[in-house]
Amino acid sequence: RFDEARDHYRQSLAIFQRIGDAAGTARTLGNLGNVYDSQGRSDEARDHFRQSLDISQRIGDASTTALTLWNLGLLYETQGELALALPLVEEAAQIAERIGMPRAEEWQAKAEELRGNSR
Repeated sequence: RFDEARDHYRQSLAIFQRIGDAAGTARTLGNLGNVYDSQGRSDEARDHFRQSLDISQRIGDASTTALTLWNLGLLYETQGELALALPLVEEAAQIAERIGMPRAEEWQAKAEELRGNSR
């Protein structure tokens, strides 16, 4: 099923890129990152998350930026890279709180947990 999802996201990505929809491109790159992460393909996941982050920050899409920072932070956490994970999760939580995302409190708690684990 992940292969099927990946193929659909790739098709969506091509369409968003062709029509110049930067927000759709950023969201789809993030979704592809999640698929690759679920398949254990960390390098590809990280590359897609970074591309998504670059675009979402450039266009000022705060919710996609927060979500991508969150996903990238969790990827680093699973790889044991807490020093890389913590600032990403903290920034994601700060943005989420600022724009009123529903999971802001959960993300703040995760940032606290990472701060405790990184000592």
